[in-house]
Amino acid sequence: MESENKYLVSLVRKHSIYENKKDVYLYTYVSTLVGKNSIDEKYFIDEEGSKYPNIDNWEELLKEDYSYACIGQISLQEMAERAHMPVSNNLENICNAYHEDAKNYCYLAFMNQKEDKRLIALDIEKLKQNARYIKHVDNNQLIEDNCDIDEIQSIYSHKKNDYVDNLGMIKVSKLLPKLIGEMPSQKESIKKLLVEINNNQLAQDIKRDSILLFGLNNSTKRNILKEICFYINRPLLVIETQKNSNNFERYIGELLLHLHNNWKGDIKKIENSIVFFENMDKPSKNKEKVLKVIQKFIDGENYYISENFKISTDKMINILDFSIPKRKQIGFTNKEEYIEELKNLKKNILKFDFIKKMPILITLNDLQPIDFKTQLKLSPLSPMNIKKENFQKLGTNLVFTEGVYNTLAQSIYDKKIDQREISNIISELTYPSFAYILENRKKVEEIKIDKNTLEDNNKYKIKYKK
Repeated sequence: MESENKYLVSLVRKHSIYENKKDVYLYTYVSTLVGKNSIDEKYFIDEEGSKYPNIDNWEELLKEDYSYACIGQISLQEMAERAHMPVSNNLENICNAYHEDAKNYCYLAFMNQKEDKRLIALDIEKLKQNARYIKHVDNNQLIEDNCDIDEIQSIYSHKKNDYVDNLGMIKVSKLLPKLIGEMPSQKESIKKLLVEINNNQLAQDIKRDSILLFGLNNSTKRNILKEICFYINRPLLVIETQKNSNNFERYIGELLLHLHNNWKGDIKKIENSIVFFENMDKPSKNKEKVLKVIQKFIDGENYYISENFKISTDKMINILDFSIPKRKQIGFTNKEEYIEELKNLKKNILKFDFIKKMPILITLNDLQPIDFKTQLKLSPLSPMNIKKENFQKLGTNLVFTEGVYNTLAQSIYDKKIDQREISNIISELTYPSFAYILENRKKVEEIKIDKNTLEDNNKYKIKYKK
């Protein structure tokens, strides 16, 4: 074949997702092929003469005997130009350049109706990060457990998911149980937060109100917002107001650039981010300067992260974090006390005139040990659950006893440890056992972490496979 007539494609393998459902398939990348189309363009023929149906050849794809298909066709000449190299004597390098991009995607094929056949490209890294109900996704690997196809479709086809309606409004009654299941004492506060986010979302053409979020534990507030953003598939930008106070505007610009990269340049989503200004009531070396930058950000500012990209902040939903100096079991007891505490903030960073421009006030109740325990057990962002998933990938169940959950929850409540320290603690607790199953993964069925492990991480219990 002459080089100008050669094409590159991704060879992908078909996997059934449901045993009893033959109209939804996952295709995972296998390798890069060089060849040409058949005369009718329904098949791709590689240089060795093997023939595979192209991905839009639906009739052949539905046949059981076709386990492979081809997708992502591009001419060798065009790929060489993209890779900035000549075609001559560079076939291997051009194929490698194609491979480096192609390996990052798998494809979800819906073939249930003739008039509605469609294919959705899935970014594997995003899938690993966001679709937490999936055990394992990798090149040439089948998804190991049944997954919610509609939810994957909603996330990656840019349609609204189960927790957001067609207007972009959060379905409060549907999402609230997901959140309060992990933080039961926060029901009314989280409900109000979701409602006010919706109110802001409706304010497309007018100035949106900022939200003042009060509570004792800023990491709890951050975790709640992470959970909300996870379910509604929206970026969360956390701005630590004590950082880089000498050049705070540049610091925000760097955060926006990082957000831009993480969300693959999706400007529409980025400009509708939820922004969490953390530690607003803590002292800052350049507090007046920092406040001016924050005020400009809230009023609507353009940040030029490169010559070709700018990010506007006027549609972002801004949430400002404050800590109440008094510890209470159930938050504020009356309206007068609430107002008094609000006025006391005048003595810290913010001026009262600045606060008055932000009429939405939400107070989180002081969490109890049972709330922290519930978070550690149920939250998908819990480092304990993340560690369990890592062990499961090696075929081993990781079990934490009730005593471990109780001890860690009480320690968080007593402020002996911060919630952010839990990740380090769990990593340290499980390090020896994880190292052991790396060498003995075929033998070990279960690792149990108990109170003895808290004292000595080498003291864990092993259950071997029969």
